[in-house]
Amino acid sequence: MGFTGVEKNGIVAQLEIPLNSRSTIAAGPDMSAGAEGVFAAGDCVSGPSLVVRAAASGLAAAEKIDAYLNRIVRT
Repeated sequence: MGFTGVEKNGIVAQLEIPLNSRSTIAAGPDMSAGAEGVFAAGDCVSGPSLVVRAAASGLAAAEKIDAYLNRIVRT
């Protein structure tokens, strides 16, 4: 069986990353994952999907992470 959702253990549990009703990470519009400096993308946010969509999600997350890090460095 393929991806069936994020398991609420390990780092997800330690950082108290919120999951939604589909057992995927409840990421915000800025792709933040509910803990400071933690971001999520791909299947763990959208659920099973095409690899092209996961790659696009990863690129979008990289842009959000870059913006976040640039804000931290400038302050």
